[in-house]
Amino acid sequence: MQTEIRDRAEAVLSPLRSEYGPTEIASWDQQWQEATALSADPAAPAPLIRAIAGARGMAPEMLAQRIIANREAWVTISGHVVGQRLAYQDALESTAAIVDDAEAVAAIQAINPIYALPEVNNA
Repeated sequence: MQTEIRDRAEAVLSPLRSEYGPTEIASWDQQWQEATALSADPAAPAPLIRAIAGARGMAPEMLAQRIIANREAWVTISGHVVGQRLAYQDALESTAAIVDDAEAVAAIQAINPIYALPEVNNA
């Protein structure tokens, strides 16, 4: 059941990352740091954002705004799914306290990890 809980959560989140490759995903923290720095100071060093923006033909400040919006949406979505996953995990762990084997099995079988995504306002 623990594997099912984890895998179903991952199945909800994975498609949201599907357009990005592992190398780009690995740069998300740096993109976020540079985006927040650019938001505070348009002259801040931001080599990755400046390179991406230049290749796209857009202003680094605009790209920084998009990165920040995407990050906020991802935090909301992934946090919501992770919270649900942990609630299912808590339910599973609580079955360890059930003494009667048949009751414990029934309690485990009653756990049906179905995940719902939150609504996200992405302006």
